[in-house]
Amino acid sequence: MNPFTDINIRFSVEQSKGYALLMAFLPIVMMYRTPGLAVGLSTSLIALGMIYALCVIYLHANRINLRFILPFSIYIIYSFFMGNTQTQLLSIAIFVHLAAISTGAINGRFLRRVIEYLSIAAAIGVTIQQILHVFLGIDLQMMYSSLMIESLQHVGYSDMFGESLGNKMYRPSAFFMEPSHLAQYCSVGLASCLFRDEAKIKQALLVTLGLMMSTSGIGIVLVFAVWGWWYLSKMENQTLLTKVVIFVGAFLAVGILLAVLYQIPFFQQVFGRFIGTGDGDYNAIEGRTYVWKYVERMNSEDLVWGMGDDNLPLGFLTDFVRQLLAYGIVGCCLFYFTLLNLMLSNKGLARTVAIMYAALSFVANQAGFILLIFQVGTILTVALGENTEMEESEILETENKAS
Repeated sequence: MNPFTDINIRFSVEQSKGYALLMAFLPIVMMYRTPGLAVGLSTSLIALGMIYALCVIYLHANRINLRFILPFSIYIIYSFFMGNTQTQLLSIAIFVHLAAISTGAINGRFLRRVIEYLSIAAAIGVTIQQILHVFLGIDLQMMYSSLMIESLQHVGYSDMFGESLGNKMYRPSAFFMEPSHLAQYCSVGLASCLFRDEAKIKQALLVTLGLMMSTSGIGIVLVFAVWGWWYLSKMENQTLLTKVVIFVGAFLAVGILLAVLYQIPFFQQVFGRFIGTGDGDYNAIEGRTYVWKYVERMNSEDLVWGMGDDNLPLGFLTDFVRQLLAYGIVGCCLFYFTLLNLMLSNKGLARTVAIMYAALSFVANQAGFILLIFQVGTILTVALGENTEMEESEILETENKAS
């Protein structure tokens, strides 16, 4: 065996695991600042990872998945010209990372394990936080507020952990910035536990518990959606009558479960956030629909082409509204065509994550480009069949033959 080839294989597998760790931790560290620098830690990791990504592209340019990269490139180019300097730099970084990922640069099995472990850790953490709060009155904080980026400290995030903006209801989020961010991440972990040859039911139930304990409305909806989608995927070979009976039975079971849960004070508060019956009369649905007032004020030209990143209003914006305001109908069509391409060309976990990412964009702020790299990178990695590079077992086999 050529010794240089052996070194290249070792380097590829080891570095692909490091790349997977970078991807998995991006959404968790995005609220922290880089020590000694005036930039976020996630931005620094994205920049650092570009070194490896550029090396991958240089060595394996022929492996780039053009079916994905071509439509995505059109969206990136459009957002580049419509965005400010920060958006332009991030657009370049995103393109480089996703092009590298499309070659199989990430160890897929390892990435899934890390996401699952982190989701389980978050679920345990948020459950402990809720138990300590309810029974002992202790509000355990799992984030380091002193290390957060300055913009978050200025808006008071460091003083409101575990507390809802609208109704003062205790809402733990483990080591994530807020419950909705935990829900967006752990839903991927939940789907990863279920959508495999042998589902990890115990781990999935643990993640489900954490999502429920977070009191996140998005998290609770995702729990029912992911479990329901997984259950439906298991009925592919059933007759139509069997599917209808199971569907109706499941619908009734969910209705009964919700009715039972609503008798518990804890879940009364959670459900109250949806319809404004909780303390302070906060309405989570209205909190995500009022942003459409900005769209109604757009003129016809801005509605078609967008008004750029520099003209966005301050405050909470769902991803869809942000896309529409910044890049217009044209940018939205390019972005969602890319996601539709991922949905239609994949199945299992890859399709599930693509559907979740697209659906969440209408009701959540998914941290812009940072979570885009995580979500789309995960979809690509899984879709490529765990990893197109040689896995450890293949390397051991090759080494044994060489010896």
